[in-house]
Order: sequence, then C-alpha cells, then structure tokens
Amino acid sequence: GCNLRPSTGAFWCDAVRRAELSTTEQDAASGSPQVSKSLPHGVPDAHDPKGVALALLLASARREPTDQAIKSIRWLIQQGVDWNAFAQKATDHDVAALCGHTLARVAADLVPAEIGDALQVVIDETRIANQRLFDTLGRLLDALAAKGVEAIPLKGPALAIQLFGDVGLRKFRDLDFLVREGDLRTAIVA
Repeated sequence: GCNLRPSTGAFWCDAVRRAELSTTEQDAASGSPQVSKSLPHGVPDAHDPKGVALALLLASARREPTDQAIKSIRWLIQQGVDWNAFAQKATDHDVAALCGHTLARVAADLVPAEIGDALQVVIDETRIANQRLFDTLGRLLDALAAKGVEAIPLKGPALAIQLFGDVGLRKFRDLDFLVREGDLRTAIVA
C-alpha cells in the first residue's frame, strides 16, 4: 500500500520499495555492478497513474508548498496523472479548491486546460458558498453580542481564514462556535 510518513510528510508506496529491493537483490546475485534504479524519494511508481494522482493530491493539498514540494508536483504531473482519480480523491476529501489553487500557482503550464478550468470553477463555487456562511457567522456573532453572549467561532470560516487566508480554499458546510454554558439558553433564543 501507499502511505504518508508523518515524521517527514513523504508519500511512499511499498510496491516501489519492493521493486527497489528486488532490483538490488538481482544485481547482487548476478554480480553486476549496482546502479541505482530507484525512484526519487517519496514518489510512487510512474507507471501507476492512480498512485501518481494520489501522490499529487498529497503534494498539492497545501497553501504554501516548499520548493521540494513544487519540484515533486511538477515531476508527478510529467509522469502522467489519472486526472479522474485525482479529481475524485480531491472531491472526496474536500481539498479540490486547495489543490486547484496550488496547481494553478506552481504548475499551470502542465495541468490540462480543462482540468485547470474545472478546478477554478470549484474554487469560485467554494468561495461563494463559504462567503455566504462567513457572512451568516458575522450576523450570528453580532446577534449574540447584542444579547451579551460571547462566542468563539471554531472550524469552518475561522479555520479557513486562519490557515489559508482565503475562505475559498477550504470547504465547510456549517458553522461552529462556543458559548459559555450559562449563556446557552440566551444563545439559542438569539
């Protein structure tokens, strides 16, 4: 299987590691000089477009990719991506807007135009829907404050702005906030 190493943030596929080991073992058994045939660290087999799609998803689901992540993103796209698998995973994990934002910034010249356009539509739709919720949150906080209730927004728009600086990069569906237990009845009525 493929997984993310939490300590390094690197993506790794066991199948790639097994292939490296078997190549090294074959070279040793044949007595031939050992030439490194391994793939760049942290990337899947380039012959597995779905693995490449997953690795691309993990590499691009960030607001500020490192130089190494940018190199990985560009390399992965050049290997051939199963864009359907990429889009499905990005949608399933609600990171299509974030991945689209990153890809547009660091690899727009490599992403097929129809994929880039579709990701931009997701970003725009996410931003519009999230802005509505953000505006609703503002009205709710104002209404609670008018009743003397202090509330702390959690997740959703607060997290999107804090982490990404943009409500359009993280999809959210509801609004969460904390109120003091003693203010709960007043908050419900407000």
